[in-house]
Amino acid sequence: MLTLKVFKSYRFGGDKISIFAEDIEGRRIAVGEPLIFKTLDSNDLWAENYQPTLTLEKTATQKLMDDLWDCGFRPSEGTGSAGCLAATQRHLSDIRKIAFDRLKINID
Repeated sequence: MLTLKVFKSYRFGGDKISIFAEDIEGRRIAVGEPLIFKTLDSNDLWAENYQPTLTLEKTATQKLMDDLWDCGFRPSEGTGSAGCLAATQRHLSDIRKIAFDRLKINID
């Protein structure tokens, strides 16, 4: 099973994120190595054998997102987490009930 480990790293002289990938199989551990980027000819860009740099299963992707969150990273855009949205919706529902009750408006 592929395990991703994400953490802040200060060993490179800056505030960077390090991602380590391990595949533990029995007593053996396989560790991912740094990526090497290959320059492609413009004719190769749409070739059918062009492979993604990294493919993750859903559980590994979720772990990566959770680990990045733990490192302090948040989406730059969006409405926040589903938990925050649900809490806001409950709050608004409560406020509506209070306001409609006070104004004597039936909301059934």
